[in-house]
Amino acid sequence: FSSRRRHTRCLSDWSSDVCSSDLTCTDWPALVAAVAKDPAYKVLAQARPDTAAAVLAGPAAIARWIAIAAPHLAAKRQLKILVLGAESTDAVDQGRWYQVIPHLLHIDADVEVDLLGAELEANFSSSIAASVPQVPARVQRAALADFFAGADAPRFDLAVMFQPGFQKHRGWLQPGGIARLLESGTLLMGASYASDEFEMERFVLECHGFAVDPSSRPNPFYLELGDSQSSIRWGGELWQITAPPPHGFQRDDARLLALDNLNRMVLQIGRAHV
Repeated sequence: FSSRRRHTRCLSDWSSDVCSSDLTCTDWPALVAAVAKDPAYKVLAQARPDTAAAVLAGPAAIARWIAIAAPHLAAKRQLKILVLGAESTDAVDQGRWYQVIPHLLHIDADVEVDLLGAELEANFSSSIAASVPQVPARVQRAALADFFAGADAPRFDLAVMFQPGFQKHRGWLQPGGIARLLESGTLLMGASYASDEFEMERFVLECHGFAVDPSSRPNPFYLELGDSQSSIRWGGELWQITAPPPHGFQRDDARLLALDNLNRMVLQIGRAHV
């Protein structure tokens, strides 16, 4: 885990209707300290700062998006969340840290979380795993189509995809994929490293007929991962897929092929300069 950069944004600024003004935080240390005041999360006060930020990154991104984009979810007494394509950072400590979402939003709600991913690391643990919240997420290493194969497929209020990479992982966009979630009324939040990556995701989605809110929302509580040579902002931009493809939509293969060719050219140029 790594989080070198500090940020100056307060949780209470996210939504005056949802977050009460007594939770004032201007950076990761302040946010961690605010959460650690709750006895259930006191272990955060003794944790390494980068570890505390890492275990809170996923829940904080979701809470921020709910507060500014879907505040009606904060009025629910039970919130069912599906994390799609979960691997490691979004599945740390069996997803137990998602139980902090009501605390971040200052609401009284039960949160049920399912972690779903074909490459999910179910045993990915932090150094404070022994003191994490008691309620784990339901962890399933499977594809979305298999997850929904049963007759009684579960319904969710919110589905979340951290850095989905639709250009490479287009299986999500096939029939029976995320379109099924949208058709069932599930809200679908995405997160990207930066705004240019969001635009790439949006381009691929629209070529497949999905509707995407054109405005991404910067997330000040991202994780900066990497080293002195390069870094990425895990969860840096938050956005929403708003509708599935209309019936009979024909995928725009010409634009997708042009994108693939462009990316190959960029890779070749990059290799030539190494």
